[in-house]
Amino acid sequence: MKEFKINYGGIITLLVMCGIFLVVGVVFALLPESVYIGWGDDNPQMTRFYPLIAAGIFDIIFCPVAYVVYVREKKFVAKANELMHVIGSEAIALTGLIKDPQEERENAAKTAISVIGGFLSALILGFGVYKIYGKNNKRHFILFPDGLCVIDAVNNTQAILNRETANNMTVTQKRNKLLVKFPSEQLYIVIKTNGLDISQDQLAEKFAQTFSIPAKPEEKLAYNV
Repeated sequence: MKEFKINYGGIITLLVMCGIFLVVGVVFALLPESVYIGWGDDNPQMTRFYPLIAAGIFDIIFCPVAYVVYVREKKFVAKANELMHVIGSEAIALTGLIKDPQEERENAAKTAISVIGGFLSALILGFGVYKIYGKNNKRHFILFPDGLCVIDAVNNTQAILNRETANNMTVTQKRNKLLVKFPSEQLYIVIKTNGLDISQDQLAEKFAQTFSIPAKPEEKLAYNV
C-alpha cells in the first residue's frame, strides 16, 4: 500500500527564491562604488545596500511561509496515511484535480468579462486590471473497494463517493492521467497516474470495479437463462 508523501515542490521553490534574492542582494552590495557612479548614482554608499535590504525583507517574510507550508503538509500527510490504514490494505493513495464543469464555465465567463474590461480600461485610461476567476481544485483521493474518499487539504474536508450515489461513472485514459466522470454528481476528476505502484490500466479497472453496480439476483438468473 503506497502512502501519501510530502510535496516538497512548493517548499523548495520558496527556499530557492529566498536564496536567489539574498545572493543578488549581496552581489549588489559588493559592487565597487565606481560602478554605481557610472550608472549615474550620486549616493552609492547607501543605494548599494537597497537590494540587500529588499532581499532581507523578502526572506523574513517567505522563509517562515515555507516552514508553515511544510508543517501543514506534514500534518495532512500523517492524517491521510492514518485514514488509509483504517480503510485497509486495498486503499490506493491518489492525487489530482476535481472539477465542476458548470462552475468552470461560469469562472471562464467572469474571467473573459474581466479581461475585456481591463483591456478597455487600458485603452481609455492608459492602464487596466483584470482578475482570473477560479479556486484551488487540487485534491487527494483514497480509492477503496466501497468508494472514493475525496480530501481537500486546504479546507480540511472529506467527502465519500460510492456506487449508490455516484453511478454511471466513466473512465477515460489519457497520457499519465485518468479522466473519471460522475454525471450524477455533475463533476469529473483528473487523476495523475505517473509514479503509482499500479499501472494505469489496473487503476482504471479498480475504478470500474468500485463503481459498477452488481446485478440483482433475478437479473443474473434471467441473464443466465
